[in-house]
Amino acid sequence: MSAGNVLSDGKLWPFYNIPPLTHLEPGYYEDGEFGIRIENMIMARETSTKHNFGNKPWLSFEHVTMVPMCRRLIDPALLTLEEKTWLNEYHKEVWDKISEFFKDDQRTTDWLQRETMEI
Repeated sequence: MSAGNVLSDGKLWPFYNIPPLTHLEPGYYEDGEFGIRIENMIMARETSTKHNFGNKPWLSFEHVTMVPMCRRLIDPALLTLEEKTWLNEYHKEVWDKISEFFKDDQRTTDWLQRETMEI
C-alpha cells in the first residue's frame, strides 16, 4: 500500500479523487531485461490560475522528497532542454530547502553542492 493511499481520507480532493500526498514514479523498462524508476513523494495543493473552469480548484504539485537525482546515472546528452530545465530547477529547490541543515557537516555539504549543480 502506498503512502498516497494511506494518507488519503477520500474527502480532501472530491473533484479529482486523488490523495493530497502521492508519489510520482517515472520509469523506463525493457521487457524481460531491466527497469529503472525514480520515486518522489509529491503533495497536491490548490493553486490560483488565470482562468477559472467551472469553479473547480486547480491543483499544482509540490515536491516532498528532497534528495538530488544521482548525477552519475544521468547522461545530459540524452535530455531535452525542457528535461534539463526541470532537473536544474528541482536541484535548486533541493539545495535551497535542505542545505542549511548540513551547514556544520562539510562533507555532506560538498556532496549536496556537487549533486545539485546545474547540468
